[in-house]
Amino acid sequence: MPQAGGQVGHGSYRARGVPIHLVGIEFAEEDHKIVAFESDTIAP
Repeated sequence: MPQAGGQVGHGSYRARGVPIHLVGIEFAEEDHKIVAFESDTIAP
């Protein structure tokens, strides 16, 4: 999937040597409440 605004993606952040934080959130279809949450950090 292309990045918004023509950004390169995580590659430029990895080159900087900073951690990358990934966040996933799942919402219920009916009431749009959060039903699942997951996060991970990729070390430089």
